[in-house]
Amino acid sequence: MKVELVTNLKRQATRILADLHDSKEPVLITDHEAMNDLNS
Repeated sequence: MKVELVTNLKRQATRILADLHDSKEPVLITDHEAMNDLNS
């Protein structure tokens, strides 16, 4: 597992969300655990 500072992760997430907002593209957000349960 990779260890990274929370501030770096928040900065990256903010950048990604801003890009998505600007692009106005639809986004599908899924729960990785739920997808694993469906595939079992």
